[in-house]
Amino acid sequence: MWETDESPTETEISAVINGQSMNSRSINSTLNKLLERSWQLDLLGIEPPTAVKNKQTLNEELIKRFKATAVKDKDDKIHVQFPFNRKEEHLNDNYLVAVKRLISLVEKQLTNSVTRDAYHDIIMQQLASGIIEVAPEAEKQMGPHYFIPHRVIENLDSLTTKLRIVIDASSHMKNELSLNDCIYPGPSILKSIVGILLTREPFI
Repeated sequence: MWETDESPTETEISAVINGQSMNSRSINSTLNKLLERSWQLDLLGIEPPTAVKNKQTLNEELIKRFKATAVKDKDDKIHVQFPFNRKEEHLNDNYLVAVKRLISLVEKQLTNSVTRDAYHDIIMQQLASGIIEVAPEAEKQMGPHYFIPHRVIENLDSLTTKLRIVIDASSHMKNELSLNDCIYPGPSILKSIVGILLTREPFI
C-alpha cells in the first residue's frame, strides 16, 4: 500500500484526456496507474501507521523536554529552549537577508511619518515589555544565531491594531537553512478535521 510505482507522466495523462494516439493497452495501463495513485493515502493527507507512531513518540519526547527546560521568571514569564533538530549546526546567521528586508521595509512601507511613528512605538513597547531585547555582543558566539527578517502589516480599517510586525523565520539565503528548518514543529494544538467532521450534526 505504501510502495509508490512510477506515476503516469503529464504527457500520458493529457493524451488519455484528449483522446490522442495511444493504443488501448497503453490507455488502460495509464488509467490503472491513475486510479491506483488516487487511492494512495499520502495523497489523501493520511500518513502510514509507522510514521504516525514515530511522530507521536517524537512529540512526547518534545513535550517532556519542554517541561524539563521551561523556566518561569519573577514576572511569571516562561522561557523555553528552541526544540532544535540537530540541523542548527549548519544554520547561517541570515544577516544579509534581514538587512535587505529592512531596507525594503523602510523604502516601500515606512514612507510617511505616521507609519514610521507607529512602527517605532511598537518596537519600543516590545523592548519595554521584554518581548524583544538587545542581544549582547558576548552572546553572539554562544550557540547558533540567526537574524530574523520582519515586515509590517497595515490594516487601516482596524479599530485596535492598525499596524503590526510579523517576523519571518522561514527566510534564508539560496541553498541555506532557515530557522524553521532547524526546529521540530512539535505536536499540533489544532483539533483534527476528521474528528470535527465526525462530531458534527448532519445538515438536513
